[in-house]
Amino acid sequence: MSERIIVAVMLCAALLGCRREDVRVFEERCDGLTDARMAEVRWALGKYEGVKVDTVKLENGGVLRLEYDSMKIAKENIRREVEACLK
Repeated sequence: MSERIIVAVMLCAALLGCRREDVRVFEERCDGLTDARMAEVRWALGKYEGVKVDTVKLENGGVLRLEYDSMKIAKENIRREVEACLK
């Protein structure tokens, strides 16, 4: 009986300890990115499950800002996709 309790407690601890989402902020100055090209960038990033497309914004000074789940997509992949849109 006590073994079952120990196993149950360990299982609960393991399930509660797993990270399923790690939301981070991507901010990078993107020379050449304009409001007119933002639709293309949103469409390109929307293909990826981890990018929160509704947060993709172009801020003052040409800084691209968005939120993404680093458990699903890497920052470098976002950077490469944005660079491809600017070529």
